[in-house]
Amino acid sequence: MMETIVEKMRDNDPELMRFVEIKELKEYLDEEQVNNLIKILDTSPSKINLIFSFLLDVGLRAEEVINLRKEDIDMIKKIVKICQHEKNGLIDWIPRSFACRREIELSREVYNLLKPFVENIKEGEFLIKSKKGKYKLNSFINIINQVLKKTPSIGCACGTQVLRRTFIIKQILAGMSLEKITKIVGHESIRVTLNFLSKCIISEGSNIIHKQNREM
Repeated sequence: MMETIVEKMRDNDPELMRFVEIKELKEYLDEEQVNNLIKILDTSPSKINLIFSFLLDVGLRAEEVINLRKEDIDMIKKIVKICQHEKNGLIDWIPRSFACRREIELSREVYNLLKPFVENIKEGEFLIKSKKGKYKLNSFINIINQVLKKTPSIGCACGTQVLRRTFIIKQILAGMSLEKITKIVGHESIRVTLNFLSKCIISEGSNIIHKQNREM
């Protein structure tokens, strides 16, 4: 499978990939694992489905998901916004870097999952929350790992980074360029995306690999 993915990366970005040698892909879910996970999610509560959709189908970080509020979802434009939050004039939450601030288009499936959640909360409320309010990051990741552990062919707490890599590989196989993927996942540069996805050697010569997201 690695050969197929690397070949697709070369097809999508022939000039850029002349400067990249992929030694190994870091952990991600293969097709069988994703299909088994979908079967588990089909019998799971809608909140669990939405959580995994944000990670697997939108490419968000766990910390971004737990900080989503109603106003971050534009149901008309069908986008989710990752942006700074303020409360009583003070910064309540801020994305970890400039590159993390972004707008991402929602698929029809994610949009349909989102709709009842958005309709049933008020402005300022967290989109996904526990009975006590906003999830703590460790508790949120534990929920995700519990689902992964009971999924056949996964069976372990592999965490949210594996899901983000799976999202990236899905986009590569669909023909998306690394530049666009970098912007969607909120990385600082293509170099960061390559290092997140793989163990690789990047030679000098391609400025776009090192260029900051805001400059692309």
